[in-house]
Amino acid sequence: SKDDNKLAYDDEKPQHIVDIPYDYWMSRFPITNEFYNAYVKANGIKHPADGWEKEKDHPIGFVNCSDAMAYCQWINNLLKHELPSELALRLPTEAEWEKAARGIDGREYPWGNIFDPKMCNSNENKKGWTTPVGLYSPQGNSPYGCADMSGNVREWTHSMGRIYPY
Repeated sequence: SKDDNKLAYDDEKPQHIVDIPYDYWMSRFPITNEFYNAYVKANGIKHPADGWEKEKDHPIGFVNCSDAMAYCQWINNLLKHELPSELALRLPTEAEWEKAARGIDGREYPWGNIFDPKMCNSNENKKGWTTPVGLYSPQGNSPYGCADMSGNVREWTHSMGRIYPY
């Protein structure tokens, strides 16, 4: 069982079922340095990653949760006339993220239950830093087609970082 998984962090246990009684969309790819730079320029702030221009297609890092939520609000305002009125772009809840990453079968990794360094950017493949968004797609994709949900950078969710259950 996942509760016996020595690699799982305390905040990933115990594995349990959470009902998500609505449909939702998830971005297929993480936000890149280049996309985040549009937000930075529009708001007259400094890009959080020094030298990001050399890694335009890498995922944005060095962003706190408040910054991530502010980015979502900015992109909502930017696209408000193009999006259906009932659609809001936001950080996913932890349950939404977990389902998009692991599917409904509770797999350990987006691609299955056995770790494979060819499926994601991790310490085992010695890349040393982030890799371009989508480099491990489609082979490392989740069951729903989301890329880079294991390795590369950690993602923010709209849920509190607490031990289960909360």
